[in-house]
Amino acid sequence: MERKIIGMLGAVMIATATFCPLVRVPSLEKINFYSMSTGELNGIILVLLGIATCYLFYKEYIIIVRILSAITGLIALRDLIFIVSNAKHIDNELFRSFQNDPIPLLKNLGMEMASLSYGGIMLIGGVLLILITAFTMRKRLEMNLWSF
Repeated sequence: MERKIIGMLGAVMIATATFCPLVRVPSLEKINFYSMSTGELNGIILVLLGIATCYLFYKEYIIIVRILSAITGLIALRDLIFIVSNAKHIDNELFRSFQNDPIPLLKNLGMEMASLSYGGIMLIGGVLLILITAFTMRKRLEMNLWSF
């Protein structure tokens, strides 16, 4: 019972992390799935996968939960790596532009690096929770896949 609740919590964390700022870049706004033009569809997909995984944890369909949580985890981590690499690219461009600036304050601002915000940490935590929970739960004896 406790593992089911932990898995549901991880799925809800993934679904809500898509709305939170994932990466913080200095002198720019915080980046989430919906602030990027290409990430909006990925955010919607993660929300739907998180809701579906939460429902399947509730119903205890372990085989489907294992497959769906692995897919959700891979998609979430792939998107987070993509967003962080884009933020690092933006951060490097800002750093290069501040190198020739004579004002030391702007150089110090450019020295700050992009970092994970609470949404990114929540996304990683949710992925870890659903993966650990899905692969440590025992199978139910009666498992009717068509009784959704």
